[in-house]
Amino acid sequence: MGDKTARSPDGQTTAQPARRHLTIAIEPHTLWLATAIALGVLAIAFVFARALGVFIVIFIAIILAEGIRPLVDRMQARRVPRPLAVLLIYLAIFVVLGFLAYALVQPLISQLAAFANALPDYATEAQQLLLRIQQLARGNAQIQQAISLLTSQIGSILSNTLPVILHLPFAIGDLVFNALLILLIAFLWLTSIGRLRPFVLGLLPADTRPTAQAMIDDSSRKLGGYLRGVLVNMVVIGTLSGLGLWALGVPYPALLGVLAGLTELIPFLGPWISGAVAVVVAALAVDPLKAGEVIVLFMVLQQVEGNTLVPIVMNRTVELNPLLIVVAVLIGGALFGIAGSVLSVPLAALIEIVVVRVLAPAVRHASARAEERRAAHEDAGETPPEPPAPPQPAEPTEPTEPTKPRVPAPT
Repeated sequence: MGDKTARSPDGQTTAQPARRHLTIAIEPHTLWLATAIALGVLAIAFVFARALGVFIVIFIAIILAEGIRPLVDRMQARRVPRPLAVLLIYLAIFVVLGFLAYALVQPLISQLAAFANALPDYATEAQQLLLRIQQLARGNAQIQQAISLLTSQIGSILSNTLPVILHLPFAIGDLVFNALLILLIAFLWLTSIGRLRPFVLGLLPADTRPTAQAMIDDSSRKLGGYLRGVLVNMVVIGTLSGLGLWALGVPYPALLGVLAGLTELIPFLGPWISGAVAVVVAALAVDPLKAGEVIVLFMVLQQVEGNTLVPIVMNRTVELNPLLIVVAVLIGGALFGIAGSVLSVPLAALIEIVVVRVLAPAVRHASARAEERRAAHEDAGETPPEPPAPPQPAEPTEPTEPTKPRVPAPT
């Protein structure tokens, strides 16, 4: 297609680049494949959104199963049938939980009832404390506005806490049902995964089976290590928190200690949550000076956790960078709430396994193949083919001056 010419207003002609039409051809099977992929993604998202609770229960059951797998394997090595080994471990768990219930349930129930009865008094004291702070900050309008908003909200927050406490028996019933379901799924996982693993590996190509086997082993090790590390952190921090609050004379030490142990399910952020609750209780039930002592106590506990428990127990088992753990907890909490914060660390560990075992080798393999092709062209004395340069528009030609008609010379 040649260049076209255009005439300017002064009668001069200029060359313009010819227009090029880009044609994109899409095969019908490509459209069908893209449609099928889109529908598959939508179906998976729909099922995941509707059955999120089921997936969470299954994931927790798998974590529990991998956590007790080493004990089951040791008992099976001593010729104990695998189902019997799992049942014996369950029995030991029930014995430990029964002992804890016998030792803690009565203090917890009494302290929880006392806390519920004292909620109106705590709300009144908190509002009076905020009013005194507001009077001291009369010169700052922003502080006064923030305290006024907090004063208006604190009563509603504490009043909404009472229905939650009254609904606690129903929540405990639901928790017991989910716990039994988790134990059942974990039992089936431990007793049947040995026969299921060869079947799944047999469906894969032969060259990918070692990688898949390594991914399964890494997942089992990290999930089990995560569970054991969390249990150690919960017991140590919960016990130290309860004893420390009891020594300081803070009310409800058993209740606050159990809360500190449970919040250890959220790495790094859990101690801040339980510490904030303990500080508020100390400030309202005793005095602000006692709240300062509680702050010092939880700062010491935070140092113990950050310098001993997390590096020794968590980092050596899960093998995740602390920054990645914090980012995973924040993202999981933003997406799925408390359950997302709790399960974000083992899920991040699984994602890391996929990245290290699958994605990173694929990228390195592609880069190595490109280097080999480049080296082959250099050895052959050829330059590697370069992609064609995009067409350049034709430069306009300079206008030529019109020739003047020759006038014949006078004779």
